[in-house]
Amino acid sequence: MVLFLMFSCVIFIKGVNTVGVTEMERLYSDLFARYNPEVRPSLNSSQTTEVTVQMSLAHIMDLDIKQQVLHLIGFVSLRWTDQKLTWTPGMYGGIDHLFVRQNQVWKPDIAVINSVSDKVYVGDKEVLVVVTSNGSVTWEPVINMQVTCQVNILKYPFDESICGLELTSWMYSEDSVPLRITKTPLRMVMAEHSQYRVKFHNAEMFKINHHGAFYTRLNFLFKLSRRASYLVLILVLPVTLLAILCVVSFMLSPEVPEKTSLAITILLAYTVYLDIVDKELPEISVQISHFVKYLTVLLFLSFFCVTGNAIVFVVHKRGKARELATLTQEVTSVTHFSDDSTVKPSPNQSGIHSADVNMSGCKGRRLQWRRKTKAEKMNFIFLVLNSVLLALAISGYFFSVL
Repeated sequence: MVLFLMFSCVIFIKGVNTVGVTEMERLYSDLFARYNPEVRPSLNSSQTTEVTVQMSLAHIMDLDIKQQVLHLIGFVSLRWTDQKLTWTPGMYGGIDHLFVRQNQVWKPDIAVINSVSDKVYVGDKEVLVVVTSNGSVTWEPVINMQVTCQVNILKYPFDESICGLELTSWMYSEDSVPLRITKTPLRMVMAEHSQYRVKFHNAEMFKINHHGAFYTRLNFLFKLSRRASYLVLILVLPVTLLAILCVVSFMLSPEVPEKTSLAITILLAYTVYLDIVDKELPEISVQISHFVKYLTVLLFLSFFCVTGNAIVFVVHKRGKARELATLTQEVTSVTHFSDDSTVKPSPNQSGIHSADVNMSGCKGRRLQWRRKTKAEKMNFIFLVLNSVLLALAISGYFFSVL
């Protein structure tokens, strides 16, 4: 009895499989016996075939801001009604949908207008199309290509760029195949990007008049906001610290010759950073980056620092030479006096120490300023001037980008 039941089950299962395969083959045969994929699937030639489009963004491979090219991966979901591919599921064993290759059915000739790759048309012969019993066709070709992207480098490295994918039907005009955007134009199916924050921006639909016929163009826009932490640490922070270090060089005494060498080293460091920025940013742009302006200002401040330290050092050397010449003349004049002659202190010099002790406030500071050498005074003036200019440059840059 058990063997009989097992044998009956096997016969039943094989019979079901045979019926399923037969009905699927019969459905294919009935649908595609006289079907022509080159003809637009409308029973009435005056009736349009409306195609709804939705874009799904899977990954941002790279954004080359120097060439202004974006490499993205995603897919486009296109849906339309094929009036020649309808059937009653009850007549074919309840089959309500089937999968066919895209070259077996009619499909719109969708092209990527802003593509910079060799491939412009979307789709591949291996892509499958889903057809339901009511004639609804869903086609989701993969997009893996490079497109143009107008990068906004004004606030680099805190920049935000709006890129997009522009689609159109290359030959079918609005009168035959109108393109429409779904309620959710762009879906983010990608993981969080390490370099950019990606957000949906807008979806535009506009018509182009070409030789008297209107063609629909769809532009799916998304915003790329750079994560600036890394570039702040390797670009913005180092150049700012170098500028502060340039101010520190004026804190050294004019007698220290290494202060000029320090300023020259800082100037050379700025040339290295200029080369790094030049390799990263585009040579031709509608707008000049605030960071480039900031770096240029710091470069001029570094040049000013080198010039100021050189002037202070030269003035200090000349002052020392004059003091040495004056001291030599005094020693020479003293030798002409007799041995018993004494030098009396002048009235102005008597009691000077007690006056210094009692001096305070503004009078004391003025007296200290008068006692400074010319090189020390110039060194202090350069210190204050460079500090003020640096503070203005830093505050101006961060005010413009934040």
